[in-house]
Amino acid sequence: MTATYDLIFSGEIDDSVKEAQVRKNVAALFKASPAQVEKLFSGKTVVLKNGLDETTAKKYQAALKKAGAVCQLRQKQPENAPAPQPEASPQATSEPNASSEPSSSDKTQINNPGAGITVAPVGADVQDKKPDPHYDIPDTSSISLRPQSGYLVDPSQDEPPPAPDTSHITLDSKD
Repeated sequence: MTATYDLIFSGEIDDSVKEAQVRKNVAALFKASPAQVEKLFSGKTVVLKNGLDETTAKKYQAALKKAGAVCQLRQKQPENAPAPQPEASPQATSEPNASSEPSSSDKTQINNPGAGITVAPVGADVQDKKPDPHYDIPDTSSISLRPQSGYLVDPSQDEPPPAPDTSHITLDSKD
């Protein structure tokens, strides 16, 4: 199985080229809009291309270097291979909080189960069970049913409506 690489860019530029020129070159290289180029130079690490073979990845890296952008290649691990341990970069060693080793307070919290942080076993419910909703049941004691037959209301119980008043209507012909 051949190795595949990711082309990674984190906003670094070559010191010999001005940033505006690098942005312009990268926009032309990728045919990107100014908004897309702005996202690339936000300072966050962005994967520009993934799944490249080694020669293609190095071609992209050389083209970006020529444009003034500094990018790195990261080899992808096959799914069944273990992940490599991260290497310490010169920038990471100069920063005190950037080490991959947990601090002594982190170790205390991890190793001390009384510290308030625990890990639930796989498949366990981690949220408290919600109580069943309570609905008020209406009082139906005054309702009675009658056997199903015929009409709901007996015709004998229903009084006919009064006849309409037509005394104001006349049949006068105007010739």
